[in-house]
Amino acid sequence: MALRYESVRDPERRANIALLDCAAFAEAAPRDSQSWWIFIRPHSLQAWCEAPRIRIELPLTHFAADPRIAAWLASPRGS
Repeated sequence: MALRYESVRDPERRANIALLDCAAFAEAAPRDSQSWWIFIRPHSLQAWCEAPRIRIELPLTHFAADPRIAAWLASPRGS
């Protein structure tokens, strides 16, 4: 699985791609495309796919092993 998104650091807002699965390298060209919206809420991460319509919500504690998320969860903003 891969996500294509607009860069927030690039002044020209060119595309970035986040590869979320090694299977993304299985073929030379993409088979299909999906648009996803990622939202970080106070206590969860939400991912919404436009087509097919999919909604996923994960508690931020699922990502607590990531030191950046752990620090945020320990801060006053994350509590």
